[in-house]
Amino acid sequence: MREYVTLVTSPTDWIDVVVKALKLVFGDSVPPVILHTVGCLALGGLALIGLWGVLWIVSKIKSLWSEQFWPMFYNAEAVRHRELRRRFADHIESEMRRINNLEQWSDHRFAELEAEVQAEGRGRWRSIFSFFCCGESTQWAPARKLPHGRVEE
Repeated sequence: MREYVTLVTSPTDWIDVVVKALKLVFGDSVPPVILHTVGCLALGGLALIGLWGVLWIVSKIKSLWSEQFWPMFYNAEAVRHRELRRRFADHIESEMRRINNLEQWSDHRFAELEAEVQAEGRGRWRSIFSFFCCGESTQWAPARKLPHGRVEE
């Protein structure tokens, strides 16, 4: 006989699905501790989802207030200050765009470099296997590429 999966719509249907899944795992006798733990976890998850929803709504209300309603109550000095900040930000953005367009960001202007690094002594963090380490180690790592032949140390 073939059973069809039905749409789970009510909370009691969800509980029945969880109990059936637990009976598949544990057989007919599901320990009450497991049922209680699963119930507490589900309740905690629902509480966290509810808290997330409330915080999301509060953040939307705050952003709407600070961007739309609060500026209506600005005095003339605050409006002037806001306009100056906006112009300054526009100027900085346009300068960054201009400088970026003047630079030639092509790979052939950079050199591929390798560096040998020797480290001595103990590190800041001691590992469990620190008794296997010797005092000195050598590692190979590519250096970071910088324009005009400079290497970052």
